[in-house]
Amino acid sequence: MDEPSGPKPLISGRGMLRIEDFCRSTGLARATVEELMRAGRLDGVLWTPEEPSHPVGIFDDVLPSSEALAALGLQASDDYDPDALRSFEMTDDEDAEGGA
Repeated sequence: MDEPSGPKPLISGRGMLRIEDFCRSTGLARATVEELMRAGRLDGVLWTPEEPSHPVGIFDDVLPSSEALAALGLQASDDYDPDALRSFEMTDDEDAEGGA
């Protein structure tokens, strides 16, 4: 099989969902999401080097489920589906290992 041409990703196997897209998908207010990120209640947060207190996104392999958001006292949109937002498909092996 041919290897894809072009530069390799900086972090193999990880994609990022911008905070705006996460908020739009979940139906949560940006201020709420940013507060959760700053408090360390969401995993996989990406910050800008220029403004360390300003989150820019979340790794898409650790997007929280609707149930995880509900456990935080939040109601996600009915159509929120973290699997549809991932930049890759989880394999059965990854699911068994505790993948998001």
